[in-house]
Amino acid sequence: MNVRLCEKVPEWLGELVHVEDMCIDGTMHSDGEAANCVLMELPPSLGNLQALKTLSLMHLAALDLACVNRAAGVARNLKYSKL
Repeated sequence: MNVRLCEKVPEWLGELVHVEDMCIDGTMHSDGEAANCVLMELPPSLGNLQALKTLSLMHLAALDLACVNRAAGVARNLKYSKL
């Protein structure tokens, strides 16, 4: 999901119950141009994705990792990376 211009990630992502791998990318182009500097948190509904194994967060300069821990349920051993 490309979120270059988003201030918020849609809450409906928590309804994608069969998703195993998710990438939330703050760039418009694959060359890394124009990173998202306004997205600061992820929706709590991401914690409902029991099938989610890998969450990749790319080019999200303002994202608070403490919010990622709460929203994505790191306590259930979800592997995530912030690039």
